[in-house]
Amino acid sequence: GSTAQTACALGSYCPNTTSQITCTQGNWCQAGSTSQTPCPLGSYCSTPSQKLACDPTYYCQPGSITPTICPIGYACANSSSKVVCDSTYYCAAGSVTQTKCVLGSYCNTPSSQTQCNSTFYCPLGSTSPALCVLGSVCTTPSSQVPCVLTSWCPSGTVSAGLCPLGSYCTNSSSKATCTVPNLSLIHISE
Repeated sequence: GSTAQTACALGSYCPNTTSQITCTQGNWCQAGSTSQTPCPLGSYCSTPSQKLACDPTYYCQPGSITPTICPIGYACANSSSKVVCDSTYYCAAGSVTQTKCVLGSYCNTPSSQTQCNSTFYCPLGSTSPALCVLGSVCTTPSSQVPCVLTSWCPSGTVSAGLCPLGSYCTNSSSKATCTVPNLSLIHISE
């Protein structure tokens, strides 16, 4: 009994001229569709008749019903790309860009950032903690400075100390034991 053609309704698809089928969840059907299409990359379709763009810090794969926050260990520069962070970077959930592992921390994976313990030094972009080097002092995990000349600073030093009793230090990274001179070799003349 139709007297005019009618376009297939928004949220439905018409595979032929005699049937109109409601799109299933995760699909997008614009008016006049002949088949259902998965919601496109970078968008989410909360209903088959509504296609919305993902917000920044979110990622929407094809067929998304809701936006998903960019997962930890990944950077989502836009809502349609998800990139694994490089090894010296850290990517928190919702990261848009990769961030170098911060000074005083190390990132053994792109999804973890761990504070260095005392006696260790972690420069920017560290993948593991490094013991404070011989001849240096690490008052915090984010600073490593040379010891003063009269100090003794073994590996892992958090505060410089004087050269130990019974030793002599030619510099802050070398220590030798003092020896008693052999008195039998000394000739005393009268």
